Amino acid sequence: MARSHGFETWLNIPVQTHQYPNYDTGNKTILLRSSLQLNLERLLWSLSQGVGYAGVYARFDGTFAPSKNMIKDLFEYVFIRGLGYLEMDKTGNASLETQAVSENAPYLKNDLTIHSIKDLAKIDAFIADINKQKTNIITLDISPKMLDKIPSIIQKIRKKNIKILPLSAVYAHHWSAH
Repeated sequence: MARSHGFETWLNIPVQTHQYPNYDTGNKTILLRSSLQLNLERLLWSLSQGVGYAGVYARFDGTFAPSKNMIKDLFEYVFIRGLGYLEMDKTGNASLETQAVSENAPYLKNDLTIHSIKDLAKIDAFIADINKQKTNIITLDISPKMLDKIPSIIQKIRKKNIKILPLSAVYAHHWSAH
């Protein structure tokens, strides 16, 4: 349904953050202290939970910095499949970006995430600054309460003559500029 309206789906890969175990994303979370084999099984399980997605994203926050090789090995399985990666941390992950580029895989950085209805005010400030860059990426953590707000968010953005594109279109534009 998303595709028929010009949108794409991207799959969230649950990974351990600094907030773990207080913020636990489930028994299939990729964990720093787990073996590569176990984390690979968890990644492949996550990838099998959806179809038709254009790429994946994860919320890396530096927890895996001491284990860059594990992330490199895991994401090799993502990039081999031709999937893109959306970096949720604005500072980026240099090793994942380098790996994606070397494997000719899409890599993009998120500019703003709207987590809840309270965050909707951030969109107004973001729209005011949107002309500073050619492309801007806004993601929404969709909850039942947020679903009702999506049409008004889209309308607000379009009123400013800003085009809304799927991430793959943004990636194609970004990549052709290199």
